[in-house]
Amino acid sequence: VITFDGGEFNYMAGEFNALHALSILVKMATYRSRKRVMDLRPRTKEQQGLYLNEDLTRKRESILYSARCLKRERKIQGAWSADGNILIRDEHGKIRKINTQEELDTLK
Repeated sequence: VITFDGGEFNYMAGEFNALHALSILVKMATYRSRKRVMDLRPRTKEQQGLYLNEDLTRKRESILYSARCLKRERKIQGAWSADGNILIRDEHGKIRKINTQEELDTLK
């Protein structure tokens, strides 16, 4: 179980839905506390049904979704977000920052 003791968040809001997982929105008070929590993301892979995601703009969320589709098609090695940026690991293992859908389309 991942615990966060910092107490440095402004508020938490969540809604239980029997059909979907419980979503909890947390607004961190400082960048440092946000970074500490987001650095725990690799540990969440050990926890079934637990995900830590950034709140991205609709445009960036769409780009990240397209990148993850490319990963499923094995055209890239990985896709993730960090500090609002979309990052991919291309077929050569090089990490690249993606800013637009057009940049991602060149990898298809």
